[in-house]
This record gives sequence, structure tokens and C-alpha cells, in this order.
Amino acid sequence: MGAWGTGMFEDDTTCDVRDDFIDYLKEGQSAEVATEIILEEYGEAFDEIEDLAEASLVWMGLAAIQLKKRCLQEKVRHQTIALIDRGADLEL
Repeated sequence: MGAWGTGMFEDDTTCDVRDDFIDYLKEGQSAEVATEIILEEYGEAFDEIEDLAEASLVWMGLAAIQLKKRCLQEKVRHQTIALIDRGADLEL
């Protein structure tokens, strides 16, 4: 994982999540299907319990792009807030 700043999309993971989400929408997938695909793909790359920092990047990137695209799902919002409340993003 590489980072070049502290902004939402200034690291590899959140940029990849954003770009993948947009690509799935362009392919005709719904926001719900795109979300499930992303969570499945990125979920295989880390253990959410052991790697909270990486999990927080995936969920926050997903929440940010959904918010921008005006399709923020309740489960994404809820999980993102829960990870922030746990301090999962503080290490980064």
C-alpha cells in the first residue's frame, strides 16, 4: 500500500476502490452489485479483524465514492462509522 498524502483518495487502496466502483457502474452494474463485488474482492485480501487499518480504507473509500455518486448505502455508512469509532483509521 502506498500513500502520498492524508486526503481521502491519497493512497492506493482508496483509489483502487473508487476506480473499481466507477468501472462497475460504467459496466452497467447497480451500486449494490458493485459494492458486493468490491467487498468480496477486497475482503479476500485482508482479515478485517486483524487488519482494521486496511479495512477502514476499503470502507471509507467505498463510502466516499458512494456519497459522491449519491448512492450511499446504509450498510456502507454504518460500517464506515463503526470502523471510525473503533479508531481503525488512526494508525494511518
